[in-house]
Amino acid sequence: MAFTNASFLHKEYGMVNPAYSIAGYGSAAITGLGRNLNNRHWVPDILAGAGIGIISTELGYFFIDKIYKNKENNKTSQIRMSIINIHILCIMLDFLCVHIRFKFKLEI
Repeated sequence: MAFTNASFLHKEYGMVNPAYSIAGYGSAAITGLGRNLNNRHWVPDILAGAGIGIISTELGYFFIDKIYKNKENNKTSQIRMSIINIHILCIMLDFLCVHIRFKFKLEI
C-alpha cells in the first residue's frame, strides 16, 4: 500500500514539485524498512509489494488513459479526482490501522 500511494503521488504531483515524489517514495521505503526491522516482513516481501504497488498504479493510469484517450473533459477529471479521493482515504485508513495496532499492542 505504501508504494502504491508513493507511485500515485509521483504520477499526480511529481511534475508540480519533485518533493512529493521524494517524500512519497522515501516514506514508503521507511515503512518497508520498519516492517523488516520489526520482523513483520522479509526483504523479498517488501520488494514484491513495492513492485506490485508501482505496477498496479501504472496499469490503472494506463487503462484510464486508454479508455478516455481523446475525451479529456470533465468526466476524466472527475475520474481522476475519484482516484485521488480513494488514495487519500486509503492513506488515512492505513494510518489509523497502524495507530490502533501500536496503541493496543495488537499482533498482526
